[in-house]
Amino acid sequence: MKSNCSIPCSILLSGVVIACAASSAQAAPNTDVESLNKSIVTQFIAGIMGPQDADAVARQVAPHIIEHDPLVQSGRHGTTEWIRAMRHKSPAPAFTVKHAIADGDMVFV
Repeated sequence: MKSNCSIPCSILLSGVVIACAASSAQAAPNTDVESLNKSIVTQFIAGIMGPQDADAVARQVAPHIIEHDPLVQSGRHGTTEWIRAMRHKSPAPAFTVKHAIADGDMVFV
């Protein structure tokens, strides 16, 4: 079957490859920041969530942390109380980070 496209397909494919390369080049500056953000989050999970060290929150969490869980009060105090409540409910939890994905300043684990 003959195509009705007046632009050769090789030109269209070249445009797609160039667009992908350009977007990769633009994303490169965030790579270091995203790696750092992933490291911070995985250290938080290993150092605070795993052992449920509520006292470590004062050392590693900003005073005005914004909690996205509606059941947890925002701020360092709210995070500390949440970790203490978790420790009470489950004294020996196990947290394993299998994947960490960063997109700018957001990290998903």
